[in-house]
Amino acid sequence: MKACSYCGKQFSDDMEACPFDQQPLKGVVETPPEVVPPEATCPQCGAAGDFTPVIELRSSFSLPVFLFGGLFAVLFRNAGRPRRVRCNKCEARFSVSSSLSKISRAIFWLLVTPSIILLSIALIMIIRAFFSR
Repeated sequence: MKACSYCGKQFSDDMEACPFDQQPLKGVVETPPEVVPPEATCPQCGAAGDFTPVIELRSSFSLPVFLFGGLFAVLFRNAGRPRRVRCNKCEARFSVSSSLSKISRAIFWLLVTPSIILLSIALIMIIRAFFSR
């Protein structure tokens, strides 16, 4: 089986390009165990552990996250995002979160929260100074 490098749909080995988006087909790669947690089940058909990763179409860098929390906040934000997968049985697409992504999300908020608090205090002080005249 070969998979489309853009949409992730699988086709037979004799095809060279995806008939839907004309992207080249590549050999199906086994899903690493850390991408799809074994306890994840498909919300549509209930299949457990039979998933293929879907290509993320959004950027992994966020300027506001970088400004509020720095480079480590960007790294933990990316690690904490749920992974998009496609069920191999019913073709449904959905997100799964591993326990590591939940921990990364908590560390991300620990890095960003002090900046948000400081900016809120600075904004309150500016508003007070403006209205105290």
